[in-house]
This record gives sequence, C-alpha cells and structure tokens, in this order.
Amino acid sequence: MTFLFDRETALVSRGDGSLYIEASDVYRNPTGACFGGWVAAIMAKAVQCHEDCQSPIVSLQANYIAGVTPGIVDISVRLLKSGASTQFWRVELSQAGHIVVVSDIVTSNRKPTDLDY
Repeated sequence: MTFLFDRETALVSRGDGSLYIEASDVYRNPTGACFGGWVAAIMAKAVQCHEDCQSPIVSLQANYIAGVTPGIVDISVRLLKSGASTQFWRVELSQAGHIVVVSDIVTSNRKPTDLDY
C-alpha cells in the first residue's frame, strides 16, 4: 500500500546527481504555495536518499525565499563537509531557474546515552 504522502514526496533522479519533483495541488495552502512541511520533507528526503549520506538527520534549517508553487521543483544536494560521525549538507530548491528555498541539514550518529527521552 502506498500512502498519499509517500507518492507526493517521491523524488526523481535526473541521472547527473540532481533531482526533481512535480509539486502537485495536494499539499498547498490557501495562497497557492506548497506547505512548508511538505517542502522540508522533500529536502530531508533528498539528503537521506543521497549515496554519501551516512547517518540520520539531526538538524534541518530552511530559509524560504519564495513560495514553492505547483509544478517542477529542481533539487540540488551538496555535501559540504563530512567528518567521522557528522555531515553537513546544503539543499537548494529552484523553480523556473530561481532559487526558492535553501536548507542546511546536519546528519550525525548519536552517541549512546543513559538518558531516556
């Protein structure tokens, strides 16, 4: 069974390291722009699907420059730095050649702890 959210966050590889997705009308707010949570989810998924990603996401910070509207969204993912347990990523979303969202994402392996959350 495929859930609606899984279908609506399915990224397509262009084969050259870049990705894209067709933003539909499903996750839009009344102004016509896509919901910020959906946008954050596709940025997170772009990093998680990257062949060099070694750890789970521990931080995601996004700057929404413009609203993401229905249509093709181009996704660029860059690994900025990789250490022994932590990686720093930059994700850029573009539409019609203009950057609309920029995100910095950190992945890391957490150390064992006695704390129980």
